[in-house]
Amino acid sequence: MAQINLTVVISDSDYQRLLTAARWVFGTDKTEAEIVEAIRQHGIQLMRELVRNYERKIALAAAEALNPQIEVS
Repeated sequence: MAQINLTVVISDSDYQRLLTAARWVFGTDKTEAEIVEAIRQHGIQLMRELVRNYERKIALAAAEALNPQIEVS
C-alpha cells in the first residue's frame, strides 16, 4: 500500500486563523487536537472526491462516446 505524507507548515498567526475558521465549520466545542483531526479527515475526503469526480468524468465521456445501433422495423 502506498503512503502519502503531507506536511503542512503554517505561521503561528495563520494557524490561529485556521483554527478559528475550522471551529466555525467543525464545531466550537472541539479541542485543538480534534480540530486538527477534522482538518485531516477533510483533506482525506477531498482526495476521495477528487478521484471520484475524475473517474466519473472519464466514465461519462466513454458512455457518451458510445454509438449503439439497433435495428428497428
